Amino acid sequence: MKGDQEMVSDCTSSSFDRVIAMMNPEDSWVSEWQ
Repeated sequence: MKGDQEMVSDCTSSSFDRVIAMMNPEDSWVSEWQ
């Protein structure tokens, strides 16, 4: 996708709200607040 603005536009969204991914949710202080 690097350098291809059309591909970036097709594969991403300008409207999203707080997406996170956790490898170890038990050990994450962030997961306590989700």
